[in-house]
Order: sequence, then structure tokens, then C-alpha cells
Amino acid sequence: MQPRPRIIKMAIGPLGLNHLHRRNPWVALAWSVALPGLGHVYCHALIKGFILISWEILVNHLGRINQAIYLTVLGHPDKARLILDYRWAPVYPIFYMLAIWDSYRLAVELNRLCTLEEQQPVRQFASMLMTPYDTVFLNRRNPWLAAFFSLFLGGAGHFYNCRLVKALILMGWHLAVWLKSGLNLALIATLQGNWAEVHALIDYQWLLFLPSIHLFNIWSAYSDCVETNKLHAEEQAYARRQNTEHKPVTTGPPPCES
Repeated sequence: MQPRPRIIKMAIGPLGLNHLHRRNPWVALAWSVALPGLGHVYCHALIKGFILISWEILVNHLGRINQAIYLTVLGHPDKARLILDYRWAPVYPIFYMLAIWDSYRLAVELNRLCTLEEQQPVRQFASMLMTPYDTVFLNRRNPWLAAFFSLFLGGAGHFYNCRLVKALILMGWHLAVWLKSGLNLALIATLQGNWAEVHALIDYQWLLFLPSIHLFNIWSAYSDCVETNKLHAEEQAYARRQNTEHKPVTTGPPPCES
């Protein structure tokens, strides 16, 4: 009986698949700088990422942080100071730095686990799961197609990659930010030539969340697809090697005695 691996390589279930692979800690840190929680989503810590994204948007909105940043960039620091809600604004830097540090730490720890997993004599892969209501399987996908889907609808590329929980989290917040920012109404006013109404229709407090979430959706869908393709190739190679090493030896019939 083969021993079970202490650290598993991947897990596959009705809501998609997840696998252990190396992450760049500096990339995790950079996405957390852009929007706290995105670095954790990059490391596939989805529950923690959802909590941090939600907390970031809540505290930022109540403290009017984005609005103050927008006014400061426009050269109105006095207005920025007046618009800040100082009941919430002092909480933001502590939370912001904690999210950045924790995403970097998490990526480092995952890389250590990757090294330990690869050194195991027996590893765990899975290529397919069939249930009465869904079929999830590991196969190659097109990274550019995943990025293309996310370009037009945030989270759609993750549905294509079979990352359903990740898709729901990112699609939900992308849609909420898009609607709250008033960007749809501003685009319609632009197409109708009502240029004077555009500025009044946009809520910059919400709009400043959009670039981070939208760009992360595109990049993450592409990156996840590339890593899934690597996993598929690794699983195929491991399966071939295991089948070759454990192939039963067949012998011919015993020689006939004369």
C-alpha cells in the first residue's frame, strides 16, 4: 500500500479546482497595494481576500478616502481635508499595511510548501470529478481567451478557468463598483453628446476602485490559465511515469519439455 502524501498538490471539487504552485511575493504585495485583498485572492486565499476587499471598500467609502485622493490630485488639498471623515480615516493606514504584509507572508509560505510537496516520493493529482450535477476536469485552456472574457465582464475569465468561487467574488465586486460609480450613465451621456452631464454622473469615490479590480480580473484570468496548463502537463507526465514504473512484468509461456 502506497503512503499518502503529507502535502497535496491539488484539490478538485464541484466549485472548481485549486492547486499548489509558486507565487511571486512581490506580485502579491503589489496587488495588495493596488487594493487590499487582491494579493490574497492571487494566493487563492479566497475567504480572506473577500473579507479584506469588503473591509477595504467599506472603510474607504465611510472615510471618503478615494474622494480625498481625487481632490488632492486635482490640487485641492484643503477640500480633501474637509471631506475626510476622521472617525474612519485613521483606521485605514493600519489595515492597509496589515493586508500588504500578510499577502507577502502568505506567498512566501506557499512557496515553501511547494518545495516540500515536490520532494515527496508520492504525490497527489486528480484529473476529473463527476457528480450528479456537474463535471469538473483538468485540461488545457487558452490564456488569451480567459483574458478576453475578463476584459468585457470581470470574473468571466475565471468561470472559463473553472474557478467559480473566485469568479463570483470578483464579478460581484466588479459589478457593484461599476454600477455605484455611475460609469454606465456617464458612457451613455458621452455617446449622446451630453458632455456637461458626464462629470456630475460619475462618483469618483467608487470609480477609483475600478482600475485595480478590472486589471486584476484580466491579469489573474490569464495567469491562472497559464498555471493550470502547467499543472495539466505535470499531471500527465506524473501519470505516465507512474504507469511505466508500476507496469506489471509479463512473461511468456514456460518452455515446452521435449
